[in-house]
Amino acid sequence: MPTTNQQGGTATPVTVLIGPGSAAGAPSIDITRRVAIDSLRIEETGNHDAANLDIEFLDKALAYTTIRGEWKVMVQHWGTTMFRGFIRSARPELRAIYPAWNASAVDIGSLLDRCVIKVTGVKRTNGESDKARIQWLVNTFGQPLVAEGLTGWGRVQVLNAAMPNQSFPPKLTLRQAIERVLGASSDTSDYYVDYVPRIHTLDDDNPEPEAAPFAVRIQPNPGANSIAPEDFTFEWDSSARRSGYYVQGKNATGSGWVTDQTLNLPGPWSADLYGASEDYLSAPDADTVAKRNRVARAALRDTRNPVPRGSFRVTGESQVVNAGVRWQAGQLLYVWSVPHGLNGSGTDPGPWAGKSGGRQLQPFRIIRVTTSFLAGGHERSMEIEFGGRRLIMYGGAG
Repeated sequence: MPTTNQQGGTATPVTVLIGPGSAAGAPSIDITRRVAIDSLRIEETGNHDAANLDIEFLDKALAYTTIRGEWKVMVQHWGTTMFRGFIRSARPELRAIYPAWNASAVDIGSLLDRCVIKVTGVKRTNGESDKARIQWLVNTFGQPLVAEGLTGWGRVQVLNAAMPNQSFPPKLTLRQAIERVLGASSDTSDYYVDYVPRIHTLDDDNPEPEAAPFAVRIQPNPGANSIAPEDFTFEWDSSARRSGYYVQGKNATGSGWVTDQTLNLPGPWSADLYGASEDYLSAPDADTVAKRNRVARAALRDTRNPVPRGSFRVTGESQVVNAGVRWQAGQLLYVWSVPHGLNGSGTDPGPWAGKSGGRQLQPFRIIRVTTSFLAGGHERSMEIEFGGRRLIMYGGAG
């Protein structure tokens, strides 16, 4: 059975708060000293995937029998929030005569899937920025997110200062509406929601500026501001690589065969480096050649190369934090490893489709950080994943 060292009257490094899902704002019921600290696992994601939390706590006083999912939960480490979300699964298990609650929670960004456009005729006219359009969508249809504190817009970047006309039909979720905006704003756009909560938007030309606390060097004595982590893995995944697509658009004009070469993307081209690998791509809103090419370009920017993906573990505060900065999803990371052909901030040896256009393999984005706690919460272990494939979005216009 998991145990906790956060008993007694001493200060606790980890604080866990819960509360009914119907209450506005952050939860306020403190269950810190009931939590089995080594059961606690926190995910943070730097992409559209949901982040999750697993936790176990003892309920000797039978105070929490009303938990049937949908309660809020917030975890802080020395006062800094690391997770905010909603309990989706609550499983009481009897330990003697007391229940031990095993709960799984999903992060606050899941509210994007629970806010729906309910009215017809929702349109935005050309000329406004994607940031202004996203802010309007959230303020108009995302009041549950606003009630949870989504009021800051400093991490939403302007990827396109002059958006085209767009309509948002009923039944779209807020997430789908935001993805339409981002798909129309940039061929390489991506986004995620953090624990604050804040929406982050980015693309190849506007990456987030935050650097990881350390560089990774797979070598003895890595040097200052670098670490040689535990359990390092790296792979190239070519299962989804494509050199071209037949785009099935709305009509004949919006349909046809497209490759990275016909789109004049920077070379060398995928088929020349790795061989031809083609597929079918549905674009139901594409009724012009320009729209067809846009959705194909967005797909090929992410699929014409094998996908680089890696992971590693760090243990102990000296490897978790550097100069006040800890590992977080969304950060940019340089990796040096001669056996893996990774050259950090130096020139990538290749092959790499698009290399002649100046796009470098690195830095990688950190896409997931999973935290567990040791020594009663005074030490942390983090599993860090980087690289991987972006979400491909198509922005319907009109």
